[in-house]
Amino acid sequence: MTLMDLELIIMVMEYYGNNIEMKKFVKFGLTVMLMVLGLVILLFTCPKYPFMKIVELGDNFALLQQDDTDIVYDRNGDKECFSSSESVQVVPFEVVAYNFNDRWIIAKSDSKSGDNPQYWIIDKQYNFSRLGYREELQRQTTGPLDSISFYKTIKTYGIDLQLKYLSNK
Repeated sequence: MTLMDLELIIMVMEYYGNNIEMKKFVKFGLTVMLMVLGLVILLFTCPKYPFMKIVELGDNFALLQQDDTDIVYDRNGDKECFSSSESVQVVPFEVVAYNFNDRWIIAKSDSKSGDNPQYWIIDKQYNFSRLGYREELQRQTTGPLDSISFYKTIKTYGIDLQLKYLSNK
């Protein structure tokens, strides 16, 4: 919307004075224009999701923080918010802590119902790009685990990572 558009709207409103129907029409038109402008801004900021924080975890994995915090894998490595049709949620629920290195991702998540936290271990050392990658991804993901099983497993595999808790989004 340009300054000229606003001047035209003001002129129309002055011309019609107290015509209530015309004022409603102009108000509706302004509302629609603002909504379209807002939608355009939303679509082109992230470019897909403007309020999403993305932490790339390597090998096409990412931690996405929007309404929930999830760990996802995108077979194509879609860097536009990891939201292609090839994206798969790896750690469900709300991720509250995570860490990663070249080979591993570890995570702790809380369920919506407030049950006990769940722990996850993802082995990134695999070629997930072939067909059937969703099934292979499930095989490479250990979890959900309770805390005792989680710490035993990371010790068994020699994973030298400590969970880092997320601060407020």
